[in-house]
Amino acid sequence: MNVSPESRDVEQAAHTLRQALGVKNVLVTRGAQGVSLACADGGGVSFPARTTDVQDEAGAGDVVAATACLALAAGA
Repeated sequence: MNVSPESRDVEQAAHTLRQALGVKNVLVTRGAQGVSLACADGGGVSFPARTTDVQDEAGAGDVVAATACLALAAGA
């Protein structure tokens, strides 16, 4: 998977925010560009969005946050 320079910039900013807040991970939703994750071990990854035609994209970031919370609660 190719990671754009912009994704690397977002990952770096997420690491800076993670360290400043003292949290383990930071997940940044990036709209049509997907999501970027900064991890406590110093790793990071960006995932591109899968585009599709939708009628209403309101709340898409909320769905990402809820899915991440569910995965973490399940032990992921």
